[in-house]
Amino acid sequence: MGLRSFSPKVNFFFSFFTFFLLVTLFPFRVYSSTLLKDDFNDNTINNALWTEAFLGTGPSISESNQRLEITIPGDSVDDPITEAFIAGYFSQCKFRGDFDIQVDYNLLVWPFKSGVRVGLVTKTGLLGNDVALVERIGFGAPTDFSGYPRDVYLTDFGGGIFTTVTTNDLLGKLRLVRNGNTLQGQYYNADSGNWVTIDSHNRLPEEVSFGLLAWSHNNFFTDQNVLVAFDNFLINQGQLVCGDVGVPYFSQLDDQWKDDQYDSLAATIGQVGCTLSAATMTLSHYGINSLPDGSALNVGNLNEWFNQNPDKDWRNGLTPWTALIRLSKIMHNTDSTIPILDYKKISPPDFDEIDQILSEKGQPLIFEENQPFSPSGVHFTAATGVVTSAQEYSILDPFEASRASMLLPPDELISARYLFPVDEAVGAGISALNSTPNLSYVILHADLGLDTLITNPEDNKLGKNKAGDEFSEIANSLFDMGYPLAVDDDPSETTGEAFWEYTLPDPISGQYQIEFNTGESDWYDFELYAYDQDANPMVFKETEVFVGSFYPATYRLDYTQAGGENFASLNKVVDFETLRNDVEAMRLLNGIDKGGVEKLLTVLVNQAERFYPTSVNLTNLFLDQFESQLNRHHPRFIDDQAYEFLLSELELLKLSL
Repeated sequence: MGLRSFSPKVNFFFSFFTFFLLVTLFPFRVYSSTLLKDDFNDNTINNALWTEAFLGTGPSISESNQRLEITIPGDSVDDPITEAFIAGYFSQCKFRGDFDIQVDYNLLVWPFKSGVRVGLVTKTGLLGNDVALVERIGFGAPTDFSGYPRDVYLTDFGGGIFTTVTTNDLLGKLRLVRNGNTLQGQYYNADSGNWVTIDSHNRLPEEVSFGLLAWSHNNFFTDQNVLVAFDNFLINQGQLVCGDVGVPYFSQLDDQWKDDQYDSLAATIGQVGCTLSAATMTLSHYGINSLPDGSALNVGNLNEWFNQNPDKDWRNGLTPWTALIRLSKIMHNTDSTIPILDYKKISPPDFDEIDQILSEKGQPLIFEENQPFSPSGVHFTAATGVVTSAQEYSILDPFEASRASMLLPPDELISARYLFPVDEAVGAGISALNSTPNLSYVILHADLGLDTLITNPEDNKLGKNKAGDEFSEIANSLFDMGYPLAVDDDPSETTGEAFWEYTLPDPISGQYQIEFNTGESDWYDFELYAYDQDANPMVFKETEVFVGSFYPATYRLDYTQAGGENFASLNKVVDFETLRNDVEAMRLLNGIDKGGVEKLLTVLVNQAERFYPTSVNLTNLFLDQFESQLNRHHPRFIDDQAYEFLLSELELLKLSL
């Protein structure tokens, strides 16, 4: 091939160099998503995968007849700068490492000696020898590489024609494969049913973009109408890096893992794996390409790794962000070039901070957005660039690969999740950098019906008290709403209910008090995740916890940031007044079905309190009688739930005496 050359071996890619120089200096708008296949059946350009490429006058493109058609009229004229006329698609993304791509071609109107080139193209940088092509060519005018057959397959790896194969094929397939430093150009032999390597060449494995192009030059073109088509573009192998920020794309719908069970939910990765996929993209951006067991980082393997960890089951299947920072430290210990990551939730969205992260720091974010067709569910994408501040952002959507941007409105951004190297933590409001990065957290999830107030060892508070007063006195802490995942293939379904989320980064060591209040006596759930300075977890999941409308449920968290075998413990605080209120509450909820039983239990609590602490033996005697009466009246007058609850409260009271 050669867009233009003055001899078969002299600067064969002069015009292509100029073309790509213009593309680089005056880039097409970048979208940040891709597909593993484009069959062009929708007759519409996939803006996430392609951008239209034109130079010169005359050539046109059209996705029609379920293929990409390129028309080169006989009166086409060179662009005066590049001395070429070109039409086709070029990619929005780049390949990192090995890749294998192919495409079908069809020479619909193909006069002999047209001078037109049809090619599958890759490109790295500005220099002409950074372009590589496999082509089907009809050499044209006598000056167009005289001495070569007129209809050929060929490869050009930036230094001229290496090998040609004579052909009469008017339809076929082209393929480019990179394995390590070796790049191969191939065509498909329909007679044998095999791929045939035209030539191979050693090339540095740099990131490359790719394209489907048809082109010629005034000096080679013979002024004949030409119509060609591309179809069935396939990415057989390759890691794609897309967008303003280099982020490899992972789809939750990949056949390798889409049917795997997600977390412990009754749903698959294909249905609710958006947050998992966005996390995989972000980790890969930071060079985390494998997991502790040596397996490759991908969506399916990350899901399996989560399932091996005690903090795997965050409420409603949300990704345990703190587990990701622990993973980064584990991988850093095996490869010091991998950064240790920290985590921040930006809620509500601060667009100045978001723009700075994406544009100035060149780091991705994970966007949490309202799923418009869901009653309360959310969807996660990887954000890679700023198009217009607070209005449009380039994204990678794990579920809808063709979706290239988030538009505000109609899209609604709820929060941004930020994973970033710990050496940027100072000033970011997370953990101060020292010889040992501090990755400690306390995170609490609680039902919406609970007003929760957390008090730290310095008597600073976070949350809401029974009176409805809100507190945010703990440095860098956050409490806001958490949302269930929308089931992406049926957004009317979600993975659960909304809940309260309380996040305390870098919590100080000591004793914390957690007080739950409610306006409606009922059974509630909460989960507490404590992480030491190395992000090692201790998990406390409390289900069917009773909270009364007229008295709080109080818990004590003892926490040591430095870690240790039992660096955190969580215990409910039960005193005589609590047990007395518990009995009354169970009667009001009909857990105790006979008023006389309630009165008897209350009398026994009163008597136990009366003799405490002067006579512990008598106190224990009355508490033992309390237990005996529970056993006597269960299940006839005390139902199972009330019985188990009151027994548990009794044991906690005894332990506190």
